[in-house]
Amino acid sequence: MSANEKRVRMGCYITNVTMSIVAHLSPILFIPFRNLYGFSYSLLGALVLINFVTQFCVDWIFSFFSHKFNITLAVKSTPVIASVGFVLYALAPVLFPSVPYLGIALGTLVFSAASGLNEVLISPVIAALPADNPEREMSKLHSTYAWGVVAFVVFATLFLFLVGEENWQFLVVAVLVVPVVAALVFARAELPEMEKPERASNILPLLKSKGLWVCVFAMFVGGATEVTMAQWSSSYLERALGLDKVIGDVLGVALFATSLGLGRTLYASRGKNVEKVLLLGGIGAACCYAIAVFTNVSWLGLAACALTGFCVSMLWPGTLVVASSRVSGSVFVFAMMAAGGDLGASVAPQLVGAITDVVSASALPAWASELGLTSETLGMKCGLAVGLLCALLSVAVYAYVYKTRKKEKGMKTIYQRRTIRSYTGEPVSQGELAELLKSAYAAPVGRARYDTLHLCVITQKEFLADLDRATAEANGNPSSHPLYGAPTMILISSQINEPPQDNVNYSNAAIIAQNMALTAVELGVGACHIWGAIRVLNKRADLLERLSLPEGMIPCCALIVGKTAETYQERQIQNERIATSYLK
Repeated sequence: MSANEKRVRMGCYITNVTMSIVAHLSPILFIPFRNLYGFSYSLLGALVLINFVTQFCVDWIFSFFSHKFNITLAVKSTPVIASVGFVLYALAPVLFPSVPYLGIALGTLVFSAASGLNEVLISPVIAALPADNPEREMSKLHSTYAWGVVAFVVFATLFLFLVGEENWQFLVVAVLVVPVVAALVFARAELPEMEKPERASNILPLLKSKGLWVCVFAMFVGGATEVTMAQWSSSYLERALGLDKVIGDVLGVALFATSLGLGRTLYASRGKNVEKVLLLGGIGAACCYAIAVFTNVSWLGLAACALTGFCVSMLWPGTLVVASSRVSGSVFVFAMMAAGGDLGASVAPQLVGAITDVVSASALPAWASELGLTSETLGMKCGLAVGLLCALLSVAVYAYVYKTRKKEKGMKTIYQRRTIRSYTGEPVSQGELAELLKSAYAAPVGRARYDTLHLCVITQKEFLADLDRATAEANGNPSSHPLYGAPTMILISSQINEPPQDNVNYSNAAIIAQNMALTAVELGVGACHIWGAIRVLNKRADLLERLSLPEGMIPCCALIVGKTAETYQERQIQNERIATSYLK
């Protein structure tokens, strides 16, 4: 990994930590704000709503107009904008002494815009960097968010305990150092190129994709399931289950974030089968929410809140992985996913606050009194049931995603396949060669006439060099290298006894080549379908003689393969790029 790549990753990680502070700053201060300024639960929930609605708007703008923005500048500006928001937030009582909520809301608006940029752009930056396992790299990125939450919650809780909640502004000033460091790291980094639509009209075909909208809904319910518990667990544990605020924050919010980080870190090191992980996570989250809502035992509710973090740990990053593998578009896809997640993360927590206020203000039912519940306790339990509903919906959508995983994996390979024309010179391994040949043997052959076909694996450097040179000269460009320095060629020959237009053997050879090319994508090795050099080969008796092909076998095409520094990324396929007619 180059020094610049390390710098880019570090900038992304620190910026993600900044966003963990953005998401949890107001929830940590919910009770202090209520005690100091008398804010209602609805107003407190509105801060979360402002946060995620602002992020949603940024996501939506980038979904359709990313081609209008300087992506590099936007990424590097993200921690700077967050810093400005923190400053406004901290100065709220000074700038608006009679209406501090206005200043707090304004600061929330600004740093939430930075959080929206982070969601849209940081994941595509990580996805654009070379990686052996992109799924794990994405999980690693999101694990930094979780560990950032742990660090912030512990630090903020101890800070407020030591200096007093009336001095909350100094907490905001203290955490300002994080976005400042991120801005300095990004200032010296050169960001990778990221795919984005050239114009808004290119987005329309993507909007017709069923897979895109399934993933958007999955992000909606996943974001709602995660953020509802993250935002309200502190207040719920304190007011509904009677735990002390320090205990509620450290053992509730911090343990939630710790289990969130453990889940993402575990997947980053050993994870696989992301669709199955999503389904199990949704089921586990539903169980934890049910326990938290229906129990009156404080330690059991605390455990349920904490374990929810582990269950939801992969819902957000895992859905991003599924979306990026099933739908092309890079920046656009990540923007749409962020929009779906932020919409869920804004609507659900706000509903929690609104339902809590309504139920708390209503007459307490007799059955609630018999269970020892107060109006506020019942209100918070009813509010948290929103999270339970979202978790149940997530189980349904993740079950569908799991059911369709095999089909989507096959389509992903097709959409990623492309011609590789640069090779390191290192040949494929014997195991990889065996897989390539196995896929050739699996190809359909007309009338099952396998005896009409022959494969020749060529690794002899002298022969490849001679064919490369002969083809370059035949093409009138002696300095070119039509075989691109690939260390291996798999030649496909067939018996050609009839005119080409009537001969199924040419089709057989083409299908074999395509099977091996798709397998090369799965293996992550370079491959290129060769025909021009084979045309030259058929005219050079001296070269043909060196191959010792069985009698009657004539080279039809070939696939060159080898290790490459290039990576396969899903292509944006233009619909009907080939003229298509229909007979009905």
